[in-house]
Amino acid sequence: MDELFDRDAESEAEEVESYFETSERLMSGGCLEEDLALWEEAAERFPGSFQVLHSLAHALWRSLPYTDAPSDADRKNAERVIDICLRILDDCTDNDIRNGAIQLLAYTYGREGYPCADEELAVKYANMAGTLYACREELLENAYFTAENRHKAKEQRHKNTLSYIDLAAINIFNDEYDTPEEVIFACETAIKLWDTLFYDGNYLDHNADIAYVKMLLAEQYAIIGDREKTLSSLREALGHAKAYDGIMPGRHAYTSAFLSSASCETPDGAGGELSFWLSEIRENDAFLFLHGDAEYEELING
Repeated sequence: MDELFDRDAESEAEEVESYFETSERLMSGGCLEEDLALWEEAAERFPGSFQVLHSLAHALWRSLPYTDAPSDADRKNAERVIDICLRILDDCTDNDIRNGAIQLLAYTYGREGYPCADEELAVKYANMAGTLYACREELLENAYFTAENRHKAKEQRHKNTLSYIDLAAINIFNDEYDTPEEVIFACETAIKLWDTLFYDGNYLDHNADIAYVKMLLAEQYAIIGDREKTLSSLREALGHAKAYDGIMPGRHAYTSAFLSSASCETPDGAGGELSFWLSEIRENDAFLFLHGDAEYEELING
């Protein structure tokens, strides 16, 4: 009877969904090791679930440090990512999961410094992905044309606008630069892009992204010994971190006219951004020159 009514499959789907909910909470708190352990457990319980295997591959990939001297464990995890993703491409028919596997194969074969690094294979799998102008998000924006679905087209357009700006900002501040001054200019330019989009100051989930870039700014200003701008950037970074922590769980709509039809989801258990950055500041040697400075001490201990 269970087989007839597919009760086993229904039960498995519910349990897998509970893993995703737990993973979301762990990831929002930056608990990468715990998230990897979670998906290792899930893969043991559901070895035939491509959803679970795909999530395990992502967790393994997130565990890989950027280094020219990866540990034995790191090398094994990189090989596991490749093995899982090749299995997915061989046996899985779900397009989303397959696309995710292609992405991870391109990333993992392109991880310089690892024995598995292979530029030819990285290019091969990168070329298997769709182009920016033929991706699902771009096509959906143009797929809705009836009067009752115009709002869906606008919603997708606003989501796409946000994605394009995010990609541009990330590419700018993650590029390679030779001097702290160049990094500072890149970070400030990325923030200007976001400020143009969120001109009303309602950043919502993007408070976390801006806190990250402001911390990069603070570090670069510290390197060149600019006390005032270091403190200003730290203050702004912590302000955005605090704003992110203050967002209530649930779905929230952006209020910028450029994004008013888009929204973001804040999961239960999200937060900890402020405490994370305070810890990072205390451990960062770039800020040693401020130790004992009354304004700095008040900022990180107040």
